Amino acid sequence: GETAAARGGQAVDIKGMEALRQSLDQWPAPDNNGLGDPVLAMTAAAGIASATPRSQAHYAGENHDTTAQDNLQLTSGAAMHLQAGKGLSAFAQDAGISAIANRGKVLVQAQEDDIA
Repeated sequence: GETAAARGGQAVDIKGMEALRQSLDQWPAPDNNGLGDPVLAMTAAAGIASATPRSQAHYAGENHDTTAQDNLQLTSGAAMHLQAGKGLSAFAQDAGISAIANRGKVLVQAQEDDIA
């Protein structure tokens, strides 16, 4: 996020992750009588899988951050929808950005401003 912001992209809001990190830092140790914020944390050296034949939802009242050390891949067997109430930013640090429609047109609009 810092690199993107330094080069004209949108800055990343880190307040939520910083608050979560602080809660994890205060996670109850055996000697503190269970004091600290209630936090659910999962870890597994070989990986974590979550699956259901029905719907699955993830909700956060504040931020929802997803980070991968290597690749982050999203796949949908039908449509994928991405909406943002206050802007959408895509930044590629070391490679280009591709938008390809196998069938159908690619539409880019600026409905209340210019395309720069």
